[in-house]
Amino acid sequence: MTVKSCRVLDEKSNPDLESYDAVLLTLPELGQSMDEVLEPIPAELKDAIMTVAKRADCKGKSGDSLSFDLSPTLRVGVVFTSEKRNTFQSLSDARELLGKVKDGGAKNLLLDLRFVKNAEGIADVFTSALVVQDYKFKKYGTKESKQEKDFQWDVVGHDSDALSAVVKKAQATAEATNLVRHLSLRAGNDLTPETYINDVRDMAKEWNVDVEFYDFDRLLDMKAGAFIAVAQGSPEHDAGILKLSYEPDGASKHLVLVGKGITYDTGGTNLKSAGSMFGMHGDMGGSALALASFQLAVKEAWPYRVTCYLAISDNSIGDRAYRPNDVVVALNGKSIEVVHTDAEGRMVLADTLHLASKEKADLMLDFATLTGACVGAIGTTYSGAFTNRDDLHSLIIEAGRKSGERVWPFPLDEDFGECLKSDIADLKQCRVSGGVDHIEAAYFLKEFVDDSIPWIHIDLAASENSGGLAHVGTECTGYGVRLVSQITQDFFSK
Repeated sequence: MTVKSCRVLDEKSNPDLESYDAVLLTLPELGQSMDEVLEPIPAELKDAIMTVAKRADCKGKSGDSLSFDLSPTLRVGVVFTSEKRNTFQSLSDARELLGKVKDGGAKNLLLDLRFVKNAEGIADVFTSALVVQDYKFKKYGTKESKQEKDFQWDVVGHDSDALSAVVKKAQATAEATNLVRHLSLRAGNDLTPETYINDVRDMAKEWNVDVEFYDFDRLLDMKAGAFIAVAQGSPEHDAGILKLSYEPDGASKHLVLVGKGITYDTGGTNLKSAGSMFGMHGDMGGSALALASFQLAVKEAWPYRVTCYLAISDNSIGDRAYRPNDVVVALNGKSIEVVHTDAEGRMVLADTLHLASKEKADLMLDFATLTGACVGAIGTTYSGAFTNRDDLHSLIIEAGRKSGERVWPFPLDEDFGECLKSDIADLKQCRVSGGVDHIEAAYFLKEFVDDSIPWIHIDLAASENSGGLAHVGTECTGYGVRLVSQITQDFFSK
């Protein structure tokens, strides 16, 4: 099913409910009798809501929902909400209620926002949930399925202009979330470094942006030893760093996005076990988030320069694969004592972050499915954040709260780097065992970031969550696009 279009209707249009096969009604949390809250609603619908609510013992608290058939051809969903309900909860509410309504096969839906104050926020979460539910990964080897009918989505509320802007932004952001999901779900023998790079080139052409590729030989000549250490394990030598540039006229601010793009991670010489290796085609999720956020910047015409660096490689086992106790010299001249070859993400990011630092951006964000330690520390419903600017902690937390993609900052004090001191090189890649690897990995990355650049690293613990997360109902969550958009907006409006 494809969302054909979303029309935002003026409240004076008074849409006929019978022209839809599903209606979603948002109502304020009951602080008074249900009869008073339902007063403006048509009598037949009002009576049905009261009957179903009584039968379900629904008290009309914020987050409560109902679904029922008003007639053989009209499904109704009702959600009670309040301005106190946070974005994560509201996105989850929208996913749940839409699931109930769409299970009935609805193809023509009305979202009625005329009876609530926070109509724009509700339009955002429902539009976002609808667009991500619309995405289905096509299974490999299956025949083309019969074309499903387009899905019509109408929204009615008091301020149609404001709602139109919200719906447009929500659609674009959710489509970018779907791009993260799509790339992350592609099989490792499908999304290889070569095919990934070619696909990004095609996207860049479609978006009419400049693209530059630092291939294996060029990086070798540049002495990008950290990146090459990982990439040399593949006999293909098809790895490299992609740079995409969006430069709107008159832009004075500059945002840089960096993403880890390990298309398959075997662990290298420190080979993963079967259970740990399964699913490692998704280890490129950080690059997918950087790319999708870049796409959103282009589509929404963000008013500042955006440069995107994608560190694309696989981590293979072979006679050229790097080994523990190797010493390599990174692009910034620092020597690294290799400890564990499954810590490859910080290696490819080291040289990419140094290269990206040359942009002298106003803000640099990097994203990676970097450590299991972050999952152990915070679970898979939040991601971890790290920054070289302590005064950004509150901005990061608030951006997570407002976007509904929750994140929590960890410390990066100097003593966390003590464990990375080496007797034979400038620094160690990591410890042999123990420690707090999510913090120590971020500290390692900080060594390759220009101190003059405000930098935020996101360890994507929430990229996969059993049962879905917020508005996304699948284990592959596509986490991060809403967060990146909010961080960027808040940072540049300071």
